Amino acid sequence: GMVEGILLYSGILSGRNNKPQIINFELDELLDEILISIIESAHLARTEIKVVKRNIPGHINTDPSALRIILENLLMNAVRYSTPEGDIRLTLQVMITGKLRIIVEDDGPGIPQNENKKIFSPFRRGDTSIKAQIPGSGLGLHLVKRAAEMCGGQVLLESPYPETSGKMHSGCRFTVTIPLQEDVDEK
Repeated sequence: GMVEGILLYSGILSGRNNKPQIINFELDELLDEILISIIESAHLARTEIKVVKRNIPGHINTDPSALRIILENLLMNAVRYSTPEGDIRLTLQVMITGKLRIIVEDDGPGIPQNENKKIFSPFRRGDTSIKAQIPGSGLGLHLVKRAAEMCGGQVLLESPYPETSGKMHSGCRFTVTIPLQEDVDEK
């Protein structure tokens, strides 16, 4: 995974991977593939990934490779940093504006405010992960940001973040918003 991240990063730097490949595909199929690849790690970390889908049509039009990068990296980070017996919450929603919103929330230690912007830089890891010797390359969140921006979207980090009750939660909430395209050829 780390080697793939570095190769992907080098492709982004060279300009080879800077244009989205928009196709029509089934989001549930992609999500199932991603969850199958992560479920073992979540089980070993004694955490559960809970998925909520709102207003998701059978097919969507965006770059499935970019979406895979976003989901895999955010979910794997959540698994690495979530507390045992904690939950990871993944919410996927197509908004009335025609954008796909992806929210990943975890129960981990969170990211200190002074590191919020730095962690999106390549090869930058938070002090907490370095001290705890949590493995990683420091490329995941940078790739998430680049993939979202390549598709015309953005990523937002909240840590701590407010629960629905208004109480602050110590973990991380990443929200990625990507515009979906109109008609394209089906995959």
